[in-house]
Amino acid sequence: MWRLLNLIHGPKLLGLGYPCPQGPFAEWAQALGLLNAAMASAAADVALCNAVCTTCEAGQEWRQAVEVLRKMQEIALQPDLITFSAIISACEADGEWAFALQTLQDMQRRKLTPNVITYNATIAACGAGGIWLHAVRLLKAMADTLCPPDVVSYNSVLASGLGWQMSLQLLQEMRIRKLVADALSYNSLMEAMDRAWQWRAAVILLTEMQDLPTSPDAISISAAFSVCEKSGAKHQAWLLEEAAKVAGSFLVKKDAAAAVHHGCSWGKATMAESWRKWFLKQACSM
Repeated sequence: MWRLLNLIHGPKLLGLGYPCPQGPFAEWAQALGLLNAAMASAAADVALCNAVCTTCEAGQEWRQAVEVLRKMQEIALQPDLITFSAIISACEADGEWAFALQTLQDMQRRKLTPNVITYNATIAACGAGGIWLHAVRLLKAMADTLCPPDVVSYNSVLASGLGWQMSLQLLQEMRIRKLVADALSYNSLMEAMDRAWQWRAAVILLTEMQDLPTSPDAISISAAFSVCEKSGAKHQAWLLEEAAKVAGSFLVKKDAAAAVHHGCSWGKATMAESWRKWFLKQACSM
């Protein structure tokens, strides 16, 4: 659509002051040009503004998405849930946690109720900025509303750099809510244990992972190895190092069947998977 409009109207469609980038993110500039043209002819509406905001979000242009909000206010258009969610998601992509929080508060002042996507995008923006306290507060706010947090919500908070005790507390909360932690959850937990030199807790988490659909991968094993090594648990560190070598090799993707799919012989794949499990089992036998 943007290309067709550009052919019809030429460079003037892009409006004043907006560059016309090339490549995968070129459409946001053309979308803004269309909005300018629509506003000039009094044809702009909320649906068009939302489409432009989501295009800016896809192009990781949070400032341009905010500019759309300003333009809506100029012509007395009322932004809705989609508008604010797109702006917050654009802030998430750029790590603009402060403006994401500000936008969420603005949304709530307008009596608009955030949904799980809006909350998750704001939490992720805080997590990307390492602002874990705000991320935890938002998670609690979700729990206190009719918008309960999901696995994505918890993963974003876990990735924000929490302390190891709070990370384990969030894992317990997930279990109470019947949410199944995935690889991202456990890898963030492992990193928290690594930062705090909690090698025993890391090994226990590895043990739990082996009993879940989420089996330990190279990231989780390497994090456990790191904390064991620097904490002086040399035997566990050696076993985990060997497990990491196997998990990170081309022989084992996720399991033996996946390895065969990637061109490995069944015999080599099953052998590598067996060794990986053995090393992990020995390391987790404290």
